Amino acid sequence: MSTWTCKINTPVGEFAAKFTAAGLCELRFPRQQRGATTRSTAPLQAIAPRKIKGWTNATRRAVLSILSGKTPDTLPPLDLSNGTRFQRKVWMAIAEIPPGQTRTYSQLAARIGHPKASRAVGQACGANPIPLLIPCHRVLPATGGWGGFSAGARWKRLLLERESATPGWRRVSEAPRQTDHACGVGKPVAAVRWCLCDCAPMRNELFACRANGV
Repeated sequence: MSTWTCKINTPVGEFAAKFTAAGLCELRFPRQQRGATTRSTAPLQAIAPRKIKGWTNATRRAVLSILSGKTPDTLPPLDLSNGTRFQRKVWMAIAEIPPGQTRTYSQLAARIGHPKASRAVGQACGANPIPLLIPCHRVLPATGGWGGFSAGARWKRLLLERESATPGWRRVSEAPRQTDHACGVGKPVAAVRWCLCDCAPMRNELFACRANGV
């Protein structure tokens, strides 16, 4: 199968996007590009079909939007054919998580109809070939901490920080010490990283609600 790999330059480094004739099949973060190959060493413009060039531009715009904490207007077609049926279900569920929100592995497992498959969901997150556009950085352990991320914890923290810049969030230093909402009923929130006023669907101990102006 012919593939094309192109560079996506951003203010935080150079990403690598790999395409098949069906769409974007892989996205690598800066300094994570080992093993990436191209069909030819010739310039992309000389070998790629016109649609690949359009998908490259769409990928670049999407990456820049997400790095700015925004939702992309459009995405290139995604080629997830190398994933198993279970993995593709997980990836599609991840794609539904909007910026500024997170889910736990167990929530995703329940979402796809496999409530006891939290560990397998975590493995599928780790196998996600298109992080950022399929935002597995928004998936966190229910027990606390950041969890894994293919590009490393530093990138995961950075992305969540940028997305938490939307109205309704604030730093933990400004958070109340306790909350009586779904994200941590009656528990101290010293470990909370970010606060979001709509915590009911999240039920994530890493977040605390600031409803009612608290």
